[in-house]
Amino acid sequence: MTSGDSGQSTTTRDRELRSPADLAHALSLAALLAVGVAYMAMFSVLGDSNFAVKFENGEVPPGFDITGGQTAAVMSAGAALLAFILIAAAGCVRTTKLGAVVAVLGLLAAVPYAPLELLTWGLAF
Repeated sequence: MTSGDSGQSTTTRDRELRSPADLAHALSLAALLAVGVAYMAMFSVLGDSNFAVKFENGEVPPGFDITGGQTAAVMSAGAALLAFILIAAAGCVRTTKLGAVVAVLGLLAAVPYAPLELLTWGLAF
């Protein structure tokens, strides 16, 4: 669908008219999603009973493939890094209340995440 003499579709014009605050909000919400993915991936390793056996005995049970846990540990660290990159990008685009709240929540989430992620890496590798 075109509008007037411009020859552009209305969806293209709508994308061009979005404000920097909209982009900052989208980046902030994506950062919250990335924090959630980081925690879920980490707890998928910590909640596995085979890794609990490794925690107690120092080795995984025979026949258990740890590549899934290793992948989850790397994915968790990558998602956490992505979350902080998205928070920084949202702050660079425009400082909004949502962006500030997400930045504070990200910092608060990092406090318990860091030692648990180190434990996850110790179990997975």
